[in-house]
Amino acid sequence: MPGYSVVLGMYAFGLEEDGHYAQAEDTGRNALTLEPLDCWAHHAVALEMVDASALLWRLHLCNVDVGDRWKELAQVWRNHADGKTYPFNDWHAAMGFLGAGLDSELNALVMRMQQSAADSPCAEWIDRIGLPLVQGCTAFWHGNDGKAVELLLPVRHFCGVFGGSHAQRDIIDLTLIEAANRGGAQDIHQSLVNERLAQRPYSRMTAGFLSPGQSSA
Repeated sequence: MPGYSVVLGMYAFGLEEDGHYAQAEDTGRNALTLEPLDCWAHHAVALEMVDASALLWRLHLCNVDVGDRWKELAQVWRNHADGKTYPFNDWHAAMGFLGAGLDSELNALVMRMQQSAADSPCAEWIDRIGLPLVQGCTAFWHGNDGKAVELLLPVRHFCGVFGGSHAQRDIIDLTLIEAANRGGAQDIHQSLVNERLAQRPYSRMTAGFLSPGQSSA
């Protein structure tokens, strides 16, 4: 039946959200057998890895030592980030590769994304959002704060179209605020902090951003 893989993928996600992990994985993999590019099935089977990347990235922004956790996570991402199916996942895989220092894996992922930007069903997402996010976070990780601001600032306005929750996409603004702070772009930093203060007045991370020139920690 046309579209049945999508139904299975959405069902798998619901099972995962309710804590039925084994059944969710089986259902998601059945969906992928029918349609390897089913984004819902990918999302259901891989949701924990995305959250792990986002959590470790937030801790990095707060200068928390996470030990070897990046390396463990990056090894798992190596089997899931294909650079053509779902750029939201690829972005989180890139975080893992950056944290683990796997430059070769990151470069290979970027190359696959660049190739897929021409012919993948997700080509527009990859080109307009996925690649700028990966490249912006890479610039930030390596201390090129000006480049990070340049790449991330435009993306934040339309990143909602490629999936994820508000909390997951919030990584973009958190990274952008810190990059603007470190890079001396105080007008951008203060503008983003004021916006965030209005939206999340009780966030501890928001409070940490209030002093220009200081780390969010």
